[in-house]
Amino acid sequence: MLAVAVGFVIVGVNDLRTSRRLAAEGRPATGTVLDKMLERRSKGRKSYYLKVQYQTEAGQTLAQRAPVNSGMFETTQPGATVPLHYLPTQPEVMALGVKVQQNWLNLLMSLVFFAIAGVYGLFGRERNDSTFTG
Repeated sequence: MLAVAVGFVIVGVNDLRTSRRLAAEGRPATGTVLDKMLERRSKGRKSYYLKVQYQTEAGQTLAQRAPVNSGMFETTQPGATVPLHYLPTQPEVMALGVKVQQNWLNLLMSLVFFAIAGVYGLFGRERNDSTFTG
């Protein structure tokens, strides 16, 4: 559990740092939806993506895949335009939306796994200690 929690911390810090950079330094642009992608994961989970093409201020045209929620996936069709932000120093780094949302999800998940590990550490030991009275 601790290893998973640490993994979520590492990914979460990187995601939060990137979203903060996009909010501070990102350039707004309008992208065109090229395609919609649905990925089925284990246990029936689904991930939704839009493939979006956009042009930077420098004239570079890029196409990137961006995660979206199921509602946006269902209502957005290829050919539609969507607002986005990209980093001018790394134009392949982008996020959809009029405003960049800070990404706290993985850091919150790390707290959940740390809490689970803590509960297991506290209550798992008591049970193990009581079974070895021998």
